[in-house]
Amino acid sequence: MKPALFVAALAAVSLTSCEQKNEISGVPGETTDIAVGMSLALPVETKAATTPDDVNFGASVADIKNVTIVPMVGTTLQNPIVLGTFDADVQTTHYKTKEVLKTVDGFRVYGNMPSAADENKAFNMPSLAKGDAADNLDASVTGLKEPHSLYYYTEATVSGPNKFQVANGTTAGDWTSVQFNDATAAVGDFNRIKIKGVTYAVGVFSAAVHDEVTGEFASKQIFYDASTPDTKKSWDDVKGESKAMKITGIIIEGQSADFDETFTPTGGEVDVFSKANNETLATADISFDDENKVANANIYTIVAPEADETLVKFQFQNTTGYTFELNNGTTVAPNAYFYLAATLSPDGSNKVFDAKTSTLINARVLDWGKATLTPPESVEAEIGIEIDVEWKKGIAYDVEI
Repeated sequence: MKPALFVAALAAVSLTSCEQKNEISGVPGETTDIAVGMSLALPVETKAATTPDDVNFGASVADIKNVTIVPMVGTTLQNPIVLGTFDADVQTTHYKTKEVLKTVDGFRVYGNMPSAADENKAFNMPSLAKGDAADNLDASVTGLKEPHSLYYYTEATVSGPNKFQVANGTTAGDWTSVQFNDATAAVGDFNRIKIKGVTYAVGVFSAAVHDEVTGEFASKQIFYDASTPDTKKSWDDVKGESKAMKITGIIIEGQSADFDETFTPTGGEVDVFSKANNETLATADISFDDENKVANANIYTIVAPEADETLVKFQFQNTTGYTFELNNGTTVAPNAYFYLAATLSPDGSNKVFDAKTSTLINARVLDWGKATLTPPESVEAEIGIEIDVEWKKGIAYDVEI
């Protein structure tokens, strides 16, 4: 497995700074030529039906699109340096010559941006707002958005906790033999600059859904063939005929519609839909491995950080071939979609979802009759929370739905 984090590095190709006065992004000052270099092994635009590989949980690491470095003078953003798309399977270092002000004292690095930035003008954060969820299988439910992409971000300054590093070399391209130290001032005459700490700006959520309907709820006579409605069957009977329900996706409430240039949520809240990667109900619990990854989930989806209580709604399809009756008297026709939901709560300093954090849920269906034909707005749920303090380990939820 390649490293779960990548390092973005700036290296000078010219050992002599440009002594002329210049102006970049409206800020006058002396400039120097540098080259942008990136050594990485990492991720790409995620799909609505996300797989473990799409969130770097598999054996391979996805490419990173539109990697962008933005120099800063104080809080003034300069012209971006666009490094393009990087194939994590090709272990090469990319360099790009660029002129920057010697007064640059900070950098921001972005990965998986929706488009390439314009290098000829000051950086402007693009909109990251997503379109409608094309893979939502229930046509009666509208307004759902796609999940965000697997974005990367860091800010490295001389004064913050993540400092960029500086060095000087005597040979163009010499990188490994130079000694890097934390910067204490602006770029100045240093000809090599390394940016570290680039990591995920979003989290990942893994879900496994289990059929644990037993006892009276498994023996209730709620299933029937439309041609013989008086002949009722139980869930035990239906399972005995090798029939099953499908888990087809998840709706997550209250996700950030967009982000600003520091990846602070903005643009209001939206509900997002992510299609199941595996529609067969789980037979074993999912859990974090030693790298805080999760295998064998039904659903993997990118999530925006969320500190507050969050409602998640599981979308199922009735693939039993029978109609079945809900507790409120309504019925679910064969091949129709229906929903069960759970409320996820934060615990102490652990948010429900957080950047560079993996969260998981084992959701156990105890009664198919509790379902609704449309996504519920609220739900009563018993929630068991196991706290495990990169994917950094987040909250493991165990809920009954």
